[in-house]
Amino acid sequence: MLKLKLKTIYILIIMTAVVLLSALSIIAQEMDEGLSCAIDTLPKNGTTVSMNSYEDVQRVYVSTNNDMCVWAAISDAEWLSVSPDSGIGSAYIAITADSNFKKQSRRGTVTFSGSDGKTASAVIFTQNATAASSCNVYLSTERQPFVDFNGGPGTIYVRTDRADCSWTAHSSTYWITISSGFSGKGSGAVNYNVLVNNDTQARRGYINVSGKMVTINQDVRPTQQNRR
Repeated sequence: MLKLKLKTIYILIIMTAVVLLSALSIIAQEMDEGLSCAIDTLPKNGTTVSMNSYEDVQRVYVSTNNDMCVWAAISDAEWLSVSPDSGIGSAYIAITADSNFKKQSRRGTVTFSGSDGKTASAVIFTQNATAASSCNVYLSTERQPFVDFNGGPGTIYVRTDRADCSWTAHSSTYWITISSGFSGKGSGAVNYNVLVNNDTQARRGYINVSGKMVTINQDVRPTQQNRR
């Protein structure tokens, strides 16, 4: 009788242990699934997105299976930027393409990965070249007011149609010297200096900025007779 009771107790202990182990296994599996990160994107992995030739912005939705998933996005092209480039949980991000002033189209890829560093998705972005156009240069002035005979510094501001438009600046005479802004791309400034006028009459000179002329007139030094 005692042996039967011990055997029964032993069986109950074994059965209880099996049930506990099974329950612990299920709990561990659920915890593991809860901690794992699954990352997806919209547009989907491998999708090619076409961008406008001039600066363009496209949005990508990063989705995760739980709010604690950490992800990162990396662009392989300098002209293609990502903001934000990392986050936790699902989010929208902006993909910005700079204007393409090259003569050919280009392609870049943004890859998305989880905290394990493995690539979960890759979206491809293509961009055509802009149509060829001339570079127009605009100046802040075409004529400077009369400069005092003592001379002094001055500035001409330059603006262009496109950021890749090049320009150069030259003086037509020795008494107008360019101190900075001999050349540039896009918007900029030409800084110059006018020397003292020791001549007996007023004088005129020019600064040429890529074919656009700026006239600079300088007064003569006053004489004793003029001062009376």
